[in-house]
Amino acid sequence: MDASIKKLTNIHDPAYGKAEITWEKSVADSANKVMTIVMTPTDLHKSKDGVKNDTYLDPDVVLKSGTPFIYRLRGYYDGNANTIQAHMPIFTSYNVISMSHKYECQEVYSASQSVDITLYYDEAMRKSINLENRSYGVRIYMGWQREGQSPVVSTQFFTGVSLDVSVSEIAGKETITVHCEDYMRILADNVMLNSPFYDGQEWFDSIEDIATRGGIEHIKDETESNIETYYLPSGYSFQEPRMKFPQNQTLKDCITDITKLCEKVFYFNNVGELCCSDLQGGLAFSGVGMEKVPDEFKFYRDPSKADDNIILDEKKLEKLVGSTVNQIFVTSIDRETGLPLVVAHSADRNMGWSSGYKAITSGVVPPYKKILFYEQNAFGNVESAQNWIAMMAERVYKVPSRISFKTAMASIIPPLSFIRVDGLLYRTTSFTRNYNAEDNSIITNISAEWLGSPDEQK
Repeated sequence: MDASIKKLTNIHDPAYGKAEITWEKSVADSANKVMTIVMTPTDLHKSKDGVKNDTYLDPDVVLKSGTPFIYRLRGYYDGNANTIQAHMPIFTSYNVISMSHKYECQEVYSASQSVDITLYYDEAMRKSINLENRSYGVRIYMGWQREGQSPVVSTQFFTGVSLDVSVSEIAGKETITVHCEDYMRILADNVMLNSPFYDGQEWFDSIEDIATRGGIEHIKDETESNIETYYLPSGYSFQEPRMKFPQNQTLKDCITDITKLCEKVFYFNNVGELCCSDLQGGLAFSGVGMEKVPDEFKFYRDPSKADDNIILDEKKLEKLVGSTVNQIFVTSIDRETGLPLVVAHSADRNMGWSSGYKAITSGVVPPYKKILFYEQNAFGNVESAQNWIAMMAERVYKVPSRISFKTAMASIIPPLSFIRVDGLLYRTTSFTRNYNAEDNSIITNISAEWLGSPDEQK
């Protein structure tokens, strides 16, 4: 190296610049590829027009360089090498002692899932996962291995996050119980800040916007397409919006306010998608699914009726007489005149605007006046208010029924689905599956209700 190059190297020591990386076919072995790195020092160029100075080199000079710092490097997978995921899944199948899976509807218009899993908390698990100080994304499957066959893994039935844990330490048997909840917890833990006006918007678009604010990406509309689209009520001015949510109201409560208005239900399915569907038995319910209840959702006390879905131990039936009303009182505002509207009805009187209603002549329940009052300015006319009363009368004038029982089943009943218990229709409100690995048993507790006439249950 001549004196000028030594001088140049000293000036730029350590050397700096950029490196271009490409994949080339290996000369030694054509089955593999090698990385070619071309490094170009910053502000150093080959000489041109015979000019030579401290920043221009002769065409044949190769600058000695050090190890480059590589960033923004992109690679690819050609199928010949093993790859490691950024976040490798952690499997806990062999540590499971028991599991309780609960699916319930808190207020009819939404449903949520939770799972409590008890695991052997051995040394290997302590090193692989930090359940006591971190929350993890969770996917849960369930299956059995039949004799002489390979293990059978069921479809994924739960997606959520791990939350609270409880550690039990007994000599020779240390366990940890992990409480997991589905993504409804995300909507419940996030609040609405600076709510926009949702006045007059289509109901699903509004729910989609609110859920997106909580980081939910996959949202599905599973309602029937032949049902008229519901639009949220509107206020009379920008100063008095009808659908602007209060500051710090949870996103879950915001969506629930919408589903109450349009008689829908929202929940997260087994793969973590937010689903919006028709409320089974709700005001806009078409009756689809009531006639064709799947065989796996039919339960009997009599063992001769079926081999599966036998009701075990006790079947408890409740009649909620105290929840019944005998009058409906609705107020609204006429959209054209701006005058107030009042529509009322009593259970023991005929309904002039609905020929299908049968007046209760055997005595109303309760024997004293009990009114269901509802104020909804969005009705806008007498006919809409009357139609609402006609639909509500079939539910609130009748004594509701509630049933609970225990059975052995592995299937999952979607929220608010119809089932048959000894031939009668009910709508599920919750179920809990309890799995015990020690005796390989799975017991399901189901709660259901019926709102309406007992004659329609058959």
